Amino acid sequence: MNVTKTSCLVLLLLLSACAGQTEIHETANLTAFIVHQYRIGIDSFIASQNTLNQKDESDIQAWQSYQRDHENETQNILTRWQLDKNTSALNAYNILTSSTSDAILANDIALKTFQSPVAQKLTRPDTTNYDATVKALTAIGSDASAIDRAKFTIGYGNDVANLYKAGMDNAKNSADAAKATPPKSQ
Repeated sequence: MNVTKTSCLVLLLLLSACAGQTEIHETANLTAFIVHQYRIGIDSFIASQNTLNQKDESDIQAWQSYQRDHENETQNILTRWQLDKNTSALNAYNILTSSTSDAILANDIALKTFQSPVAQKLTRPDTTNYDATVKALTAIGSDASAIDRAKFTIGYGNDVANLYKAGMDNAKNSADAAKATPPKSQ
């Protein structure tokens, strides 16, 4: 039985040294590259989104500033009309401003788009899984040391030899059982 086990180990050592190793390394390296590029793409997309969100917030702040300027200008005009005792202008203003902004917004969909959205937080992607995957694939893609190959080959060879021995034992037991059972007469 030692000869069979040794033969299997030698055969496995020869096969594992050349059978598909280059393809495995190339595939692992290519996959690591693709996963890394995907991660870079996600980072780029999120950075773009963050930039857009910051620009939107800046635009909103500018519009709010314009609104405050407009309100100040309106207050100055009202004060002037009051000092000038321009009742017709004041009455017209009061009639035109009798509706609240909430009532106007409730009926005007276009104006709702100018309302300030909730401020967005900057998004930070969690790249831990991508980095771990790239690291693992890079390790697979790199050449294994002779010791690593020998450990793998010996372990794999032992598994194959044990399975071979179990299969042979099972076949022997089945053959012995078949011999012990007399044939059925017809």
